[in-house]
Amino acid sequence: MPCEGRVVLCPTSGREVVGRPARQERLETATRVEGGALTVYLAWTSDPPQDLEGPWHEVRLIAPGLLAVESTESLSAVYHALKWSLLHEASLIVVPLEQTPKSRGMAPGTTRWLRDRTSTRPGGPHRAGPGLT
Repeated sequence: MPCEGRVVLCPTSGREVVGRPARQERLETATRVEGGALTVYLAWTSDPPQDLEGPWHEVRLIAPGLLAVESTESLSAVYHALKWSLLHEASLIVVPLEQTPKSRGMAPGTTRWLRDRTSTRPGGPHRAGPGLT
């Protein structure tokens, strides 16, 4: 399953982050979230990913080591795709976002991007972003 959206540049080297074909088979076996609803995940890693090919619609580098991921896939599928893109010993944590987080110092456009895709109230409905229903 190729990346369906934008990919980012490595924040430390400025190199393009490109996909590896060998991972495609593993990604195709990932379990889909029922109904295909878009979910926003926040992921932190100690080292930049080697590539950002994965089961997502969009990945945004919002701060060094911090990624915002929009996907219809399960937490497990997103976690494993990111894990496979990291160097062997890199740390990783991935969490789904149901509410717009409070933040500062993120990349330009991050707050708007998150508000368009998450609820501003705990337990509230998700907002419909551009192209979303």
